[in-house]
Amino acid sequence: MTSALTPQACYDVATVDDTNELLRVMAQAGHRPARRRGRAVRPRADDRMLIVGIRGDRGCLVWADWDTMLVPADGVNTEPIDYFTWDGHHHPQEAGAEAPVETMHRVVGEFVVTGQRPTCIQWAEDRS
Repeated sequence: MTSALTPQACYDVATVDDTNELLRVMAQAGHRPARRRGRAVRPRADDRMLIVGIRGDRGCLVWADWDTMLVPADGVNTEPIDYFTWDGHHHPQEAGAEAPVETMHRVVGEFVVTGQRPTCIQWAEDRS
């Protein structure tokens, strides 16, 4: 288990024992002045992946497994938006992938605990 996280492109939820620390690291990266477009991180459990990022008061959420790509049913962005990993890789998010950052926090917290698709929000097919 980890005690202090460092920015990286992907976290295996089996190694994350402090959801608040993960969210803190993401928030710090998402507020760096040089990049205001957010960051994407992929906590994963087996073949399931939750793609998340933070951009100010919004967070992106994409659920992926071997045959499904889902976004929040009530996603707030109407246009695609650019996100970048901590190491600078472009990771654009489709319309509907963003939600309020508080929602993103709940979703990440549930995924870290369960390793399953979070049920605290409704999901819809990716609109891309």
